[in-house]
Amino acid sequence: MDRAGSEDARRANNQKAWDDPMVVVEGLDQASCGAHAKVLAMEGFAVAQERGNAEDWRAAIAQRHCDHPGWKEHLEEAERCMRASGLWPWSHEERS
Repeated sequence: MDRAGSEDARRANNQKAWDDPMVVVEGLDQASCGAHAKVLAMEGFAVAQERGNAEDWRAAIAQRHCDHPGWKEHLEEAERCMRASGLWPWSHEERS
């Protein structure tokens, strides 16, 4: 298998993993994220399952939570936590 084919296979396997809700739930359960971050992370996973990207997630959070004090800080915390825990569903897009 050539390098491009190998990369495509890795991406397909990564997407299958994110399509399995148990992967997300178990990973998030083990992550040391705050409660707000976990809620926003679950919203991120839902966006990813719908094939949305990180910007779609950030825009959805801004639209739904802009009236809550500290929503930007919670969003940043969620992103940091997801990345640090290996739960960032868009990692494959950043390597492209």
